[in-house]
Amino acid sequence: PTDTDLAGVKILAKTGSYPTGITDGEATLIYTGTGTNTTHTILTNGTIQYYSAFAYDEVPNYSVKADISGTPAYIDPANAKMSANTGNVTLTAGKVSALFTNSFYVQSTTDPIGIRVDKTAHGLTLGQTAWAKGTAETDAATGEKYLSAAWAQGSGTGSVSPLALGNTSLGGVDWSYDSVSKAGQAGVLGGLGPNNIGLLVRVWGKVTQRENVTNTYFYIDDGAGLKDGTQTLLVDNVGIRVKASPVSHETGEYVVITGLSSCFKDGSGNIIRQVTPITGGILELPIP
Repeated sequence: PTDTDLAGVKILAKTGSYPTGITDGEATLIYTGTGTNTTHTILTNGTIQYYSAFAYDEVPNYSVKADISGTPAYIDPANAKMSANTGNVTLTAGKVSALFTNSFYVQSTTDPIGIRVDKTAHGLTLGQTAWAKGTAETDAATGEKYLSAAWAQGSGTGSVSPLALGNTSLGGVDWSYDSVSKAGQAGVLGGLGPNNIGLLVRVWGKVTQRENVTNTYFYIDDGAGLKDGTQTLLVDNVGIRVKASPVSHETGEYVVITGLSSCFKDGSGNIIRQVTPITGGILELPIP
């Protein structure tokens, strides 16, 4: 309100019916102050929430209430990925599985599905339950589905364990993918099995190829002998791409990678499997 004697706004919430007034003993105080928005979290999925807002002055005198209701929806990484591009998404469930400077990953607690959330200075920690609000997008450079968040927060503590995958299983096939709306997640070239892009995984293999000009990637092979059609210095790449510097990893070394199942596009626009290590996620093993 624009009244010169405005002291604040008080918002009450209730299930079953709207708060009857400012003294309704069954209502819960959600907010009081002069801000323009607030967030009500940790609600019961599918249960209608009834809200009443009251403006007040310094006395305090309270205004006639303004009512609105809403039904919280359980939106985990799977639901977020199924959203069409530019669609508004409010992620309400999932655990933080990985952290980067301007992004983090959230993983479902019920299904092996994860999604990247882009948010500058997000301030989250590993294992927290995450909430984020933004738009669903597909990364034009990589083909990875993600959430471009305007707001994010987390609470609680916990942990997320990586899923062990052989090289051939990394990436997977299309999942609920629509090439027009870009809902879902496209699979990788030659993908097999369930789509796992965005999931925290553990893979392993012998270093086969190193990009040592810009030091941006290397390849590992677990014996499957995969070829994704790309080359390094005119030599076919064998195995899966690791998005990390090869400086400390010589050809022939054996490594275990803990990181995110991710992807990139080759020169023809094909989506290629890739793993992006988390901090400290590369373990060298003795050569057998």
